[in-house]
Amino acid sequence: MSRAKELYDSALQQFKKENTEEAIRLLHEAIRADSHFSDAYEVLGLLYFRQKRLDEALDIMQELARIEPENIMAHTNLSHLRGQGID
Repeated sequence: MSRAKELYDSALQQFKKENTEEAIRLLHEAIRADSHFSDAYEVLGLLYFRQKRLDEALDIMQELARIEPENIMAHTNLSHLRGQGID
């Protein structure tokens, strides 16, 4: 298992324990370990959205759409964020 995947799995466990800030930290580490790990971007963006950190959520989703243009969830989430008035 890759280091990025291990960090991602740990982040999900932290989120389940309601340790959102630790989950966010681990997701950032996962992205540093693999800058194209789309699942980490998506979850990170959603966590930011849940915390109403909308500018950060938008930045993450834009980066995901940039590195993986065919990622339907990136575009869906961007559309949802823009519907919230975030550009």
